[in-house]
Amino acid sequence: MDGEKAENNQPPVVSNPPPYAYYPAEDEISLADLWGVLVKRRKVLLAVTAVATTGAVLYALLATPVYRAEVVFLPPTANDIQALNIEGVNNININSVYNVFELNLSSRPPRQTIYDQMNLLDLFAQDNDQDTDLGLIFDDFNQSLSVTTPKVKKGETAIPTITIAMEWEDPVLIAEIVNRIANEAERATKTEVLLDIQAKVSARVIDLNQEIKRLRNITKKRRQDEIERLETADALERKTIGDKISSLQGKALGERLADISRMEEADRIERERVEEKIRTLRNSAKEKRLDRISTLKEASGIAHSLDIMDPIRYKLKKISDSIAIESQILTGISNTAPQLYTRGYEALDAEITSLSSRKIDDPFIKDLRGLQDRLQLLEYNEKIAALKVRNSDDPFIPELRGLEEKLKLLEHNRKVEQLKSRKNDDPFIASLRDKENQVVRLESIHIDPATVKTARLDQAAYAPEERIKPNRKLIVVLGIMLGLMLGVFAAFFANFLENQQEQPAAV
Repeated sequence: MDGEKAENNQPPVVSNPPPYAYYPAEDEISLADLWGVLVKRRKVLLAVTAVATTGAVLYALLATPVYRAEVVFLPPTANDIQALNIEGVNNININSVYNVFELNLSSRPPRQTIYDQMNLLDLFAQDNDQDTDLGLIFDDFNQSLSVTTPKVKKGETAIPTITIAMEWEDPVLIAEIVNRIANEAERATKTEVLLDIQAKVSARVIDLNQEIKRLRNITKKRRQDEIERLETADALERKTIGDKISSLQGKALGERLADISRMEEADRIERERVEEKIRTLRNSAKEKRLDRISTLKEASGIAHSLDIMDPIRYKLKKISDSIAIESQILTGISNTAPQLYTRGYEALDAEITSLSSRKIDDPFIKDLRGLQDRLQLLEYNEKIAALKVRNSDDPFIPELRGLEEKLKLLEHNRKVEQLKSRKNDDPFIASLRDKENQVVRLESIHIDPATVKTARLDQAAYAPEERIKPNRKLIVVLGIMLGLMLGVFAAFFANFLENQQEQPAAV
């Protein structure tokens, strides 16, 4: 037992693998053996190949044919989109319109429209019911359509064509479908482009109207600012002129009062001078009268002492009248200055009495009446009285009337009145008429869709005569090749089964 356990506990013997690329002689594959197997099992090989080829031929003959119809477009010309270019709104070019057309040609709405109009649901899903997914059916239809553009290699210039194609079993129907989808895409493109232009025109009209409104508001505000500025300037000017008028009136009043004071002072001084002169003349006349009285009294005393009662001249006159006296003696006496006493005391006493009884010497003062008249005039100066009773100095202010006229004009500023009475500022907005004309022009724009082409039809779809599917020759060739491959596999498999059945009998 112990020996068996020891033997069992011994590690197993591991054989080393054969060297690389070394195989036992019995495991080597001979091409002659493989060819022998194929020759031996040639009936299986030929049978399988024949069956595959027959199936391929039958499929190629019985498969539903598929046709391809396509429509080819070229970009529009400048003349085709001339009606879309509107000055001041947009500037559409050929590429932009052509790109929109390509997008519509590839989009679902035009295809959905034709799909519904032609009632293609019944053709693509004839057995549809309530459980049928209509979306999947349309997706199948949509996938049968393709839009392609030429691939441009580097350094080459390709014609920018757009091709829409459809593959299906009815050649006439697919030609009609792609033609109608192309027309619908072009119509949708025209509609989209025209709506976009209309929206831009409407937006431009709105912008112009807002600009016109803004210009009117700005002009109105400027007019109001101008009125306020002019009124403020006029008020300031009126105040300045009013202050100047008040200053001139105050100055004139001051000058008039100064003139009155000056003339009154001059008159007062003149009156005092005249009065002083009158007093001087009166005193002088009185002194002279008193001196005359004294002189006459002395002469009268002499005449009394000489007993000369009558004037000597008077006596000489009598003597000359009664006695013949030489005229020369008389003339000499007459020419001699007589003494006062020679007048005789009667005359002297009479004069003394007269001078003594005189109460006032004014009538005997030379120039006194003139001085009194002058004094009377000085007592009432008409010029001073006129200056005092003057109610207003305005007529005597040279600048006043001009200032008053200017002030009157400022009270009614014609420019301010015109600005206030203006009911419409439009004629005074320089660019208003141009913008209004633009609005009228834009509102009158009408683009005839018939004059617009978003793409040029290069080739319309027609019912194809040759199918593109199935390719019978290719199918048959592929069937033969597949049959050979399957026949080889079947031959080796049959040989394998036969070898497995022979091994138990040999044992």
